[in-house]
Amino acid sequence: MSDRFHYFSLQYSAIQKTILRHDRLWSMAGISMILSELNEIILPGIAKKFSGKKQEETILVAGGGKFTARFDTEDKAEDAKEEIIYELSTKFPMLEFQISGIHGPGKFSEFREDILEELKKQKQNFRGYGLSFTPHLEVCGECGEYPAVKGKTVKKKPVCTVCHMAKNAAFDLKNLIWHYKERLASTTLGKIYCQYVAEVPRAADAEIPFNFEDLFPKNENSEGEQKKRMAVWFSDINSMKAKVTVWLNQEETKVFETFQQVRDVFSAIAVNALVKTFPDGIFPDNPDKKETFLPFRIIIAGGDDFCIVMDEKYIPDFVFNLSLALNDEFDNLPPDHPLRKDWLKATYEDLKKKNPDDFRVNKEDIEQPYCFGGSFIVCSLHTPFRKIHEIGEDLMKSAKQETDRQGNSVNWRIMAEEESETDKLLDFEKPVFIQKHYGKKEWDRLSFEEYMHLREKYSQKVKISSSHRQQIAAKMIELLNKRDNRDKPLQAEKLERWLMSHGASELEKSFAGLLKENILRINQDKDGGLMPERLATLLELLSIGGQTDGNK
Repeated sequence: MSDRFHYFSLQYSAIQKTILRHDRLWSMAGISMILSELNEIILPGIAKKFSGKKQEETILVAGGGKFTARFDTEDKAEDAKEEIIYELSTKFPMLEFQISGIHGPGKFSEFREDILEELKKQKQNFRGYGLSFTPHLEVCGECGEYPAVKGKTVKKKPVCTVCHMAKNAAFDLKNLIWHYKERLASTTLGKIYCQYVAEVPRAADAEIPFNFEDLFPKNENSEGEQKKRMAVWFSDINSMKAKVTVWLNQEETKVFETFQQVRDVFSAIAVNALVKTFPDGIFPDNPDKKETFLPFRIIIAGGDDFCIVMDEKYIPDFVFNLSLALNDEFDNLPPDHPLRKDWLKATYEDLKKKNPDDFRVNKEDIEQPYCFGGSFIVCSLHTPFRKIHEIGEDLMKSAKQETDRQGNSVNWRIMAEEESETDKLLDFEKPVFIQKHYGKKEWDRLSFEEYMHLREKYSQKVKISSSHRQQIAAKMIELLNKRDNRDKPLQAEKLERWLMSHGASELEKSFAGLLKENILRINQDKDGGLMPERLATLLELLSIGGQTDGNK
């Protein structure tokens, strides 16, 4: 059989723009599910139909917004490409994508760089398919961007095809979970839900969040409604580019299986973290209530990108559990797994020996640790999601850069409304490594884990009430305003004296407890000066979860 084939590749661009086109939770979750199905099921199905061969003999890559297929003849490749373009441009007219020409005959390694360059140029010069409107058409009652379609409605409002599909896909998650045993071979997004339910069977009967308000138990009083805040998590795995290049340069029949194995690991990390954070399928705080619901909804789970929304009170545990889950999964990989460093090094050396001039990968990049950069936003349910996404991406970028991608890291922002004034007025100790990190000598910040221990102590054992937190924060802003160029050590000393004066009162003994925490002092020495940025970080993390006054 000939080992010379014809290839084409496709990639989505501006995926987040497509998913975040509308601020409804059901819309974002639904579109994300449709994109996953397109990338991982529909496009491979089209390619397989025209190749007439098994999926692993046809598909090289299908996931994370990227797709590559191979065919025996140029005609088969052209036919598959034409149908794929039709499928994408009719189902998602707003989706930006680039698709290469047909390259071959030959091996993928001969054309890979040319295909990547072709896709890159297309992305720079052509931004996908657009749609124009005429004024006599009725506009979608949900997104306001596309013409409404007769007979398609959401809450009796006429809607466009996209919003209607998103609604149906978002609702279909319940059906997927009910039939998880039969539908495990689904998309990455579907697998995470199904595997979570397999671990926590009670969750199969839970209500699925359709709107952001559904992340919380039903509350009878309107005051409780106003206090609800959600947390949105963003993350992706660091230093994957070089590893992807090694996988793509293997024998072609192994490429598809390799990427499947990699996606399975990333799915398992998410499932592991969810089970640790929501071990009972999670439901109301009051066990007497019959209401059951999931307090989380995954928005993006493609490749190594992950975005999830949940009730704010779970986010500190989720951050720590995701870090533990990643370390657990990578520590327990079998010796021949493509994510193992030994496997990567051996494959790298073999490829370098065979193609010394063409295989351009630095060995140091292969040896980079597996870790993620992450961020979370705590905000009102009504904060525009595009704003949340923009801030989250910036925070995640800074977490990666400042930690030099040497370990799992996190950055965050707690927003009163759409902006966080406190961030502008005070210095904080963030971003941070999630677990204690010893590989970076100059790194002297506390870990998120250490802040978690402090948070547990001062929210459960030695409670600092919300009114006391606000009192301390107000004094810090008065004395330590970062816009003020006065003597910072002197201002920190004044803050410490103020805390000592209040800590003398039995009613405010938690103030004195803070002063005894060596971990909040310079060099963690009892004689070292108080570090206001650490105190500010602790107080901010204590505010997560709607903690009430300690005497209530």
